[in-house]
Amino acid sequence: MVAKLARNVAGELRVLLPWTALMLAGLLLSVFLHEVAHGIGARLQGIHVSTGFNRVGNWARRPGDPDFRTNLPDSALGLALGPIVTLVSASALARWFFTGRSARTPAFALGAAALSDAWIRALPMLLVVAKGLAGGNGQEDEVMLGVLMFGSSFLRWIPVGVSLGVSFGCLVAVYDRLIQRFCPLLRWRAARLAFLLAPAFVYPALAALTAWLDETVRLNW
Repeated sequence: MVAKLARNVAGELRVLLPWTALMLAGLLLSVFLHEVAHGIGARLQGIHVSTGFNRVGNWARRPGDPDFRTNLPDSALGLALGPIVTLVSASALARWFFTGRSARTPAFALGAAALSDAWIRALPMLLVVAKGLAGGNGQEDEVMLGVLMFGSSFLRWIPVGVSLGVSFGCLVAVYDRLIQRFCPLLRWRAARLAFLLAPAFVYPALAALTAWLDETVRLNW
């Protein structure tokens, strides 16, 4: 009985551990590319900034510097390009994963990448909506872009709505395929739930890593 239980646990972990590692790596890469897109957008407008793994700041400055964001100019293109790159990547990866017939290992990595990009915008947009319903505003790119474009009118929520719609559409497609293809590899319902909610479980580690990397790794544009 004990030996059988140990074999079952080992079998579940052979799926869950690589998946969790892939999710963390995918989320880190998605965040980094999102910030790089901010930097490219700002540079195209002639604005020099620095980017890392979380926040955009003044050129050659780090988040720990007192003047990290002092008098940082607004860049509509810089704000927009981050979400645009993430959402386009999420859409392309989700379509590839949903329609593709890759072997199991490549499909495993592709699913993690698609899920990472979708989650990176879906979760912040959900928090923005929750804050909006409570009478507040979030500080996400889509919110600031909406205010920059439309001021205080209701139209300022258009970027939030677009980002939420695209990211959730990607999540539906990716989760549908994950449930069909990979959940049958897991015997236990709890393991399947952990598999599907892996992005939420790794978020604390992601937050700690991005905070450290944001201070350590900076690109100047």
